[in-house]
Amino acid sequence: MLLGALLRLWTIGAKSVWLDEAFSIWVANQGMVAGWGWLIKIDQHPPLYYSLLSIWQSMVGDQQGAVRALSALAGTAAIPFVWAATKRLTRDEISALLAALILALSPFHVRYAQEARMYALLSLLAAAVIFCAIRYLTGYGTRRLQLRDYLLPWRWQRLHDVRVAVGLSVSQAALMLTHNTAAVFFPLALNLVVVGAWVVRRQTGRHVAMRAVNAARFGRNWLLIQGVAFVLWLPWAVPFVLQSVKVDREFWIPPPTLRSAVAVVKVFNFAHLPDWMPATPWMVAYGLLALAGLYFLRKQKVWALLLISLSLVPFCGELLISLRRPIFYDRTLIWA
Repeated sequence: MLLGALLRLWTIGAKSVWLDEAFSIWVANQGMVAGWGWLIKIDQHPPLYYSLLSIWQSMVGDQQGAVRALSALAGTAAIPFVWAATKRLTRDEISALLAALILALSPFHVRYAQEARMYALLSLLAAAVIFCAIRYLTGYGTRRLQLRDYLLPWRWQRLHDVRVAVGLSVSQAALMLTHNTAAVFFPLALNLVVVGAWVVRRQTGRHVAMRAVNAARFGRNWLLIQGVAFVLWLPWAVPFVLQSVKVDREFWIPPPTLRSAVAVVKVFNFAHLPDWMPATPWMVAYGLLALAGLYFLRKQKVWALLLISLSLVPFCGELLISLRRPIFYDRTLIWA
């Protein structure tokens, strides 16, 4: 984690603010209420990052290094969540440390942890949601949840499974309020596998590797968790539609091609490294790591499917929507 923080803070204020960062700073300086209004009028992003940046700037000022430090903190905070999620899923310390190290050293993540935009926060919240989901589905989803569990904070302290469920709902809502593509593709990717596993369990009676799914009350519990997340996001529903309509009418991103899709995969693996470094070894190394991970989970196919879904659904979803209006963009997929 310390290594990740050093990489993200190193020379963070060296580069000049560019256009999108200047817009972030300007919106944050308008205050939360006025800022939300401007986002609806002229932007295509939800308000959470700008609201946090407004609070941050009121404390540290709006110099480029200080403003970008919020992203650096968010990017660094994602590392322990990745470690904890991997450790919980694999029960293997080496795998968890390797996953955390890959994220800490990722040039792509370091790059956007040094920018006053929402992408590092997007990574943090996605890591938090995945951690909470894994924790809930591997053993804390057997108790019956009730709406009052969300409304009575003292129950969070007394009941661990309630605390995990609340964390899952809140972090998922926060993720959906950070980027509009995540508001669509993350719930879709998550529920495609989780609900699918529940349906298989109901129809066949076979136990699945997700322990919580085997509980008789899981369907009701999961519906409540997802429903609370949706309700927390709901105040942004109308602005989301308005922004989506504007994007559908006109947007600046060029149509994706096979070359640009392959380029995005390359960016994920070794973005912003020197040109003299060959690409093939990096691609092979990451490919082998991915295969090793799937092999490790070969006896827990539902978990392998979940990880594949979280990676492919946003990637393929943006490509499909781009057949009508191009939205395929590498940084919006940073959480995948």
